[in-house]
Amino acid sequence: MQGKEKSCPESSPPSEINKNYTRGSIAAFLSAVGFGSLPVFAVFAYQEGVKVLTLLSFRFFFTSLILAVYMLKNRVALLPKREEIKGLILLGFFYAIFNFSYFTAFELIPTSMAALIFYAYPALVALFAFLLGEEELNLTRAVAILAAFMGIYLVYYDFTVIIVPLGLLAAVGSAVFYALYIITGSRSLKTVNLSTAVFYTCIFSAVGFLAAGSWQGDLQFALSRQALFLLAFITIVSMFGLLLFLYGVKNTSPTIASMASMIEPIFTVFLSLLVLAESFSPIQYAGGMLVIAASAYIVIKRA
Repeated sequence: MQGKEKSCPESSPPSEINKNYTRGSIAAFLSAVGFGSLPVFAVFAYQEGVKVLTLLSFRFFFTSLILAVYMLKNRVALLPKREEIKGLILLGFFYAIFNFSYFTAFELIPTSMAALIFYAYPALVALFAFLLGEEELNLTRAVAILAAFMGIYLVYYDFTVIIVPLGLLAAVGSAVFYALYIITGSRSLKTVNLSTAVFYTCIFSAVGFLAAGSWQGDLQFALSRQALFLLAFITIVSMFGLLLFLYGVKNTSPTIASMASMIEPIFTVFLSLLVLAESFSPIQYAGGMLVIAASAYIVIKRA
């Protein structure tokens, strides 16, 4: 989801444009590092007894509050137009299902594996855009899509890893619903302000997770200090990661910001190996690199 905002005003001097471009690139990179760390800290939260719906409810409820303050301070309209509501509801629905699938996968399969499988979403975006008649699918892009799916297979190939089919389904589902979120967002953002779209995505996600958690009895309020610290950290990193990404898009371009996000799965894998002591076989490493390479190609070609 990216807006089509210009990087800098035309009247800005070249030196100022270069400074903003550099700052925007750094912001997008830091955003990717932040988001790449979330899966590892989510695993720590699970180890403290936090349930998925509690984590997501906490994250999106407080993120929505912070975003509301940010929008009011910057005089961005909070109330959408009537014709925008349907698209915003769809955005919130797809984003909520993506998050639930993604964070559920971390409970069931290795974090690094879930992150690499999820990162096949650019291939799914290209595939869905073709099926919906929004983009053409040439031979090289089709090969890239097939390469991404082959990479997913290789990542899950080593059967020395404990196999949980539901974990694989959750990881693949997160990629599918994030791709649908992007497709829906590309349509909605033609008429909706970017900040407004992000705000209502978080609001609808928060309401959905709070309702689901209440219905299933999975909302937890008596948590340890460590658990509360981890939830607060995940929320703050999510919020600043989002704002840094938006700053990066504004001061560089959607493509540059998206390319910077390529560091996200790499950083997740690095932290998983370093902190969680996860391990990959050579075949799985090859599959992960194939997924990242195919996704990078598709992102570049969509520029």
